[in-house]
Amino acid sequence: MYRAFTKSFGLCVVLTVPLMSGCGESHDMGLVTGTITIDGKPGDEIQVRFSPTGDTTGPNSFSETDAQGKFTLTMFDKAGIPTPGAVVGTHKVVLYDLRLGASVTGKGIPIRLKPEYSLPGQTPLTKEVAAGEQTIDIVVP
Repeated sequence: MYRAFTKSFGLCVVLTVPLMSGCGESHDMGLVTGTITIDGKPGDEIQVRFSPTGDTTGPNSFSETDAQGKFTLTMFDKAGIPTPGAVVGTHKVVLYDLRLGASVTGKGIPIRLKPEYSLPGQTPLTKEVAAGEQTIDIVVP
């Protein structure tokens, strides 16, 4: 079910983005793309979430990495309308391994991320989003 959500999420973004014209509440936004690498290899099938922290307020932004570990962030406003980008400011970065989520038992799937990377209160990853287009790469040792 979770995997179906992420696929429909991507379809929703593709179909809805062209229809948007400033609906919902307004935030200063940055358009964020990047690459996740894990132990020097592309982090494919990873869900990435940027969660505003500290003085930064606004909705979370999400993406799913492709086979090369590349992602492009999208956020949803209060009405559920997707908008490309992330709120300007400081974010905690949470990573979920979708390979584990797609497995019924998890057996035979190598553990690529330490558990703290999937916990918003414990993730060691913090990134700053600025206004405009930018690349934010995430390196997981």
